[in-house]
Amino acid sequence: MSIESVIETKHWRTTAPTSGTISGAAGSPNILGVGTVFLTDLDVNDMIVAEDSLGRRAMGQVMTITDDLNIVLRNNLVNAITAGASFSIIKVADLTQPFFRADNTINRAAVIAPVNFSPLGVVEAGVFLSEINRNEGVFVKSLFIRMPFQYTLADSAFVLRFSYLNNSGTPLGAITALGEISYFNVPGENIEIPVNKFVPTPLSTGTSTWQIGVDVENGLSNLSSTYSVDDFEIASVSQVNAPDSLQGQFLPIAVGLRILHADNALL
Repeated sequence: MSIESVIETKHWRTTAPTSGTISGAAGSPNILGVGTVFLTDLDVNDMIVAEDSLGRRAMGQVMTITDDLNIVLRNNLVNAITAGASFSIIKVADLTQPFFRADNTINRAAVIAPVNFSPLGVVEAGVFLSEINRNEGVFVKSLFIRMPFQYTLADSAFVLRFSYLNNSGTPLGAITALGEISYFNVPGENIEIPVNKFVPTPLSTGTSTWQIGVDVENGLSNLSSTYSVDDFEIASVSQVNAPDSLQGQFLPIAVGLRILHADNALL
């Protein structure tokens, strides 16, 4: 028997800091902690999330961890974070979806790609199921990119590459059955592109299971990467008519496959 599933890049999750509160000024990248242990809780490229002075969600990606009480973000805060604000953390290890920073002061925002390949799977009761039985292949029916809210691509395209992964997320080699020798050039969003290809199990994994991974080949590695708003080779998102309420937030983009697989394939 086989079943149809939709597998996507894993959604973000937030974790609580060990202790402390934060504050920051509008238009500044500097975050001041009180009772915080930034050196323990944070890594470079982690994100912090807090409520700003207007009651909106403020987000920032960590560029420098100066000490336990001071960090510098890669971006300036849109609104102030009032002293005594609680915060949460999105760890860089959980940034498995490509994302962009909402900024309606510019017409294009670069897509930021997670490091290396992101596993595709499904969340079941809080557990991310992404592993396929070593004895099973999968039939890929279609590919899609799901954008948040009303955002669209900005006259550019996604270049996606698919790879076999072992159950630790280590790449095992390109899935040449998908796209042009593992590459897909995707010019639009919120549509399903027919694929209709069988992906066999990899020849050697060293384990009892394997995964499908995807990478945005033309995304930036972080917010400080070189980017021009006229750079059409970089995957980018239109900021035209973007709502002010989302200004400064990091918004994830889902990449997914519709597959047919054995009814016990995803673990």
